Amino acid sequence: MRLQNIHLLVARIMHTGQASNVDHSDITKIVPTVVCNTNIGHRIIVVNIAVMRKVSKSYPKSACATDLGTLLQQISRVWTRTLGEVLGFASLVLRSSNPPSTVDLIRRHNYPAETHYTRTGDNVVLEIHRIPHGPLLELFRLNRRTPVVLMHGIGQSSSDWLLNTPIKDSLAFMLSNEGYDVWIGNLRGNLNKNSGLGQMSWNYSFHEMGVYDVPAVLKYVTEYTGFRNVHYIGFSMGSTAMLTALSKQPNLNSMTRTGIILGPSIFQDNYLNGWLKLIVPLGRVAEVLQDRFGSIPLLHPFAARMLHRILPIMCHPRIDLIGVCLAVGNLLFGYDRGQITKDKLAVITQVSPTPISSKLLLHYIQELGSGRFCEYDYGTDKNLQMYNTTKPPDYNLTNVAAPIAVMFGQEDVLAHRLDALTLVNKLPNVVDFYQVPYQHFTHLDFCYAEDVRTLVYNRVLEILRRYD
Repeated sequence: MRLQNIHLLVARIMHTGQASNVDHSDITKIVPTVVCNTNIGHRIIVVNIAVMRKVSKSYPKSACATDLGTLLQQISRVWTRTLGEVLGFASLVLRSSNPPSTVDLIRRHNYPAETHYTRTGDNVVLEIHRIPHGPLLELFRLNRRTPVVLMHGIGQSSSDWLLNTPIKDSLAFMLSNEGYDVWIGNLRGNLNKNSGLGQMSWNYSFHEMGVYDVPAVLKYVTEYTGFRNVHYIGFSMGSTAMLTALSKQPNLNSMTRTGIILGPSIFQDNYLNGWLKLIVPLGRVAEVLQDRFGSIPLLHPFAARMLHRILPIMCHPRIDLIGVCLAVGNLLFGYDRGQITKDKLAVITQVSPTPISSKLLLHYIQELGSGRFCEYDYGTDKNLQMYNTTKPPDYNLTNVAAPIAVMFGQEDVLAHRLDALTLVNKLPNVVDFYQVPYQHFTHLDFCYAEDVRTLVYNRVLEILRRYD
């Protein structure tokens, strides 16, 4: 029986719910493997037990042939090589263990892990993870250093600071080994428990992250540790949220000993070398739809959790033999000449991507169109109500008095060097403007690159020590 005919037969059985509606001559070509032969039947029932149970009820035992011979071999071979593989993959996904949590990733390497919660001014509960010290507790007691807050980028979570290998090249573990009290934050929207009682509004952009989330984290860490200020290291959107916070609430500058920006996504004039400006008109259409239906998650939490099960399997080097996953990553973020490997992608996709809101994406698209670092544009009428002006106001970067270090990659198309230069020229207290000394360094390399310790993190450590 031809493979496509078997597929059609199974589809008809599943659609009608019974085998009696299917031609008896077709059934006799496939059912004997289940009804008449126990060994082969068990193997195929495992593959698709629902179909076979329905077929078996309608198939008389008397119709079994005494000599199945070639039929058994053909059917077994077809099912094993086709449906067995497909459904076996689905079964593997469903049976796969839950993706590791941030605490799992920390304790896996014998570091102590703590989970803390803080409530923002708009009543969102954020989850913060802490590595209070490295494996050598005595070193921490004798040389207790300033707490360091790490904040993730868009589509990420606290887990992304813990994925690089070897672990000494993960920034969170590296800082912990150096005696720092490491606090790894989560901005609203990802899969950590940042929704209060479970009713989180998706009506937010990086503005709410800066006005509510960052202040809540800084205040919690300083109050808990007794330090008056902390180091803050933000990657991509994590740095956008920090500058939003310091510009809107200048009193937070006294809580920020240093602010280190990795891959600044603040000004967007040259985002994707300017090509993404082509989608700005589509953004205006999306704004109209959002005004009508409200902000929604662009990646639903359920879909994100399923991707965290599926992608690590699909992107595993033994499955993705030709490197499709890596090619997609290179297309989206740039080709870094092997700094992020196929092996590492299978690990990264266990925790990324995470959900984001449509309003967050639209806010970034607005930045693309305006060339400004400004608040959300609600349209003329609502802008007059919100801001008392027809256009949204710029974030006042002259309010950012804390020492700021800016680091950028030469081939980072999501945080272009020209946009980084624009940012530096507007900040009043830049203490370091660092171009990563590797020609092909891209955006995600700040978190996952093979050589990120020598290229970036050692420089970060120098700045922290300078201001301790």
